Amino acid sequence: MKSALKRLSEWYDAQCDDLWEHRWGISITTIDNPGFALKIELTGTQLESACFERFEFEMNDSDRWYTCWKEDCDFHGAGAPLQIEAIIEQFLSWEADVTSQDRL
Repeated sequence: MKSALKRLSEWYDAQCDDLWEHRWGISITTIDNPGFALKIELTGTQLESACFERFEFEMNDSDRWYTCWKEDCDFHGAGAPLQIEAIIEQFLSWEADVTSQDRL
């Protein structure tokens, strides 16, 4: 099975059309909690107007939390350092749901 990062890379590559990638994209940055933040710009993609219900995951220990939300045309995720893959998986799961509903 492909890793979450590989599948996210493939999604990004599928959006690239010699125009989209010059204005929008994906960024992964660190936050001071510590942790990571993910931002995926959705303008010009089939996810641009799709609904996403905020998702929060938190365990009792401080290294097992993350949250994902959509704001305007951007998907956001933030979480503990070891949760970046879970954040990406949350995006990919939502993208797969939206894509499969579009095919119906």
